[in-house]
Amino acid sequence: RRALYSQRLTRDLAELLSNDISCSASVLVCTMDNNFARSYKKEGYVKFIDISMRVYEGPYRGGCYNFQLDIPESYPFKAVDVWARHPIWHPNIDLQTGRVILPIDWCPVLTLNSLALAVQMIMLEPSMENPTNIEAYRYFVDDPDTFDYAVQVQMFFPFHPSPLTARRKPCTAAV
Repeated sequence: RRALYSQRLTRDLAELLSNDISCSASVLVCTMDNNFARSYKKEGYVKFIDISMRVYEGPYRGGCYNFQLDIPESYPFKAVDVWARHPIWHPNIDLQTGRVILPIDWCPVLTLNSLALAVQMIMLEPSMENPTNIEAYRYFVDDPDTFDYAVQVQMFFPFHPSPLTARRKPCTAAV
């Protein structure tokens, strides 16, 4: 099983690190830490891969977001966990832990490239399946303008518990 893991991971890593997954709406870059690259050659497995994404369209436009793919030793038979490396107010990302819930059911035929594409897709258009941040989900569905505003505020105040509390009320003072 270790040989299968090594062959599959080698192929998937080569595909992920060599393919350009960018589009006009976002740029996605995948990297592997040099220490883990050396560890992979020596021990035969990788622990994680970093994904950085710059988004140009949608509610997350103007932001640069970092994710981590945690690859289990039993890959591809066990799902890869995806984590946001910093707080993101998003319907599919747990604001407290950073855990990303993707709208795909893991199966061994999926690749790391599939996961990178899924991350890119939820940053361009959040998924209505399995929301983990209920507050963000409700605003995304019921009040898209406020959702858009809250996402933009969170880029400037990333550690604010709820970006909606930072929203200013319109000035009603006489001029």
